Amino acid sequence: PDTYFEWTIAWKEDLTKHRFAGLGIGIGLSFLLSIGLFFDTTARFIQWIIFAPLLLGILWYMVLKIGEYAGDQEHALQKIVRSTNDQVETLRNLHQIDRELNLALSLDRVLTFWLDWAMRLTYANSGHIVFVDGNKGTMRLVKNYGYTKEEVAAFTKGKPLMSWDVGITGRSARTGNSFYVPDVGKDDDYILLSEHVRSQLTIPVKHGQDIIAVFSLEKHDYDSFSTIERARVARLCERAAIALVNARLLQETQQEREKLSTVLT
Repeated sequence: PDTYFEWTIAWKEDLTKHRFAGLGIGIGLSFLLSIGLFFDTTARFIQWIIFAPLLLGILWYMVLKIGEYAGDQEHALQKIVRSTNDQVETLRNLHQIDRELNLALSLDRVLTFWLDWAMRLTYANSGHIVFVDGNKGTMRLVKNYGYTKEEVAAFTKGKPLMSWDVGITGRSARTGNSFYVPDVGKDDDYILLSEHVRSQLTIPVKHGQDIIAVFSLEKHDYDSFSTIERARVARLCERAAIALVNARLLQETQQEREKLSTVLT
């Protein structure tokens, strides 16, 4: 088996076979010796032999039962250790994410860090970020990774703005809900970006009650985003939302400053 859990399952199945085999042998030998005792009543010393196999079987059962209990305890301990390590690793990553996002003042750097961290946390094959304009019902692709130019052109249809009435990304932008699609072939809203994509995770990014962006990741395997990975990406999006709003405000301020400088000049 490849994992500790699979090894435990296989070990328990083997343990059960040995346990019942031991009991079966003990009971069978005891039965045979009991029959022999009826034909030779003078051999009193055989009486203790009658119960010896049964006793051996019981002891065998108890030893295996203790081993099974020890294995369960070891499995529980390993599970706790793995959970603790995952939590420590998550906290370490979140601390690093917060530090990098806070140091990133430009909008492009925020988007780059955001997508890069998501790819590292989930081992996704591709991903993209779109900005959403709820008043106009449009989306604008601002960052992507893992697509060819032809695939990007097919997604945007060669236009800077896309309608949010199409695609899983658009569905998330309209409803404000996250969507995990384990098999994109069974979702009618999926827009084919790459023939290799099999599963997609889409999370809306909110500022107050408004949807300001939608974050999407794809993998080449069916149902390949684990519960832990989805939770990590959700926490990442919560932190990135703050940095995104600050970066956009800073960009708008710089643009207004440049306009004012031009007017004054």
